[in-house]
Amino acid sequence: MATIALGLGAALGVQAADRSRITTFTLSPAESLAPHPRTAVDTVALPAPEVAAPPAVAPPLPPLAREQLMGRWTERDPAYCEQEQYVLEWAPEQMRILLDGRVIDSGAVRYTEDGEALKVERVAADGTLVASWRLFGVDDDHVKWVAAAERRDTALTVTANPDKLLVRCTATAAPAPGLMLRARRWWAAFVDRLWPAAEPPRPAS
Repeated sequence: MATIALGLGAALGVQAADRSRITTFTLSPAESLAPHPRTAVDTVALPAPEVAAPPAVAPPLPPLAREQLMGRWTERDPAYCEQEQYVLEWAPEQMRILLDGRVIDSGAVRYTEDGEALKVERVAADGTLVASWRLFGVDDDHVKWVAAAERRDTALTVTANPDKLLVRCTATAAPAPGLMLRARRWWAAFVDRLWPAAEPPRPAS
């Protein structure tokens, strides 16, 4: 049990006895609640957690075969083949690189399997290995060029990891125009930009 006393003040002009009056009241604790013991506990089985299916894994690609690489290839866009802007030509014993219709590299090669990859090895006239490219097959018309190596002192050293996608040139690609034809096309386009041809008159309605 607790007793609380409160002093009540008054406004000015009230007698001192009135100001000192004390009001008291008593607080008694509430009665305790009756115990209610739990007679049973209800349990519910949680559902089994869902296990996500493992991501589908594509089957490994078959090793890139030498026969699959034979022919003309370019980088990313097959249209480069038509103008011979950038073309790689692989033959059974030789490769060529064409840039803007000009052969900028040519030499003897041999092909060796390297696990799932295929190595195109450049060889000198005496058969010495001087450089190599490492290629992976993607599908019949795409390969990945992933490494280039050159001979440094007595061993081949990887000099680049280009990670380039090469695209097979289509057999129906038109042959690249010669130098004179390309020059005439360029001049015609240049003149057309400076002096566009007038539109033909519209027929009277």
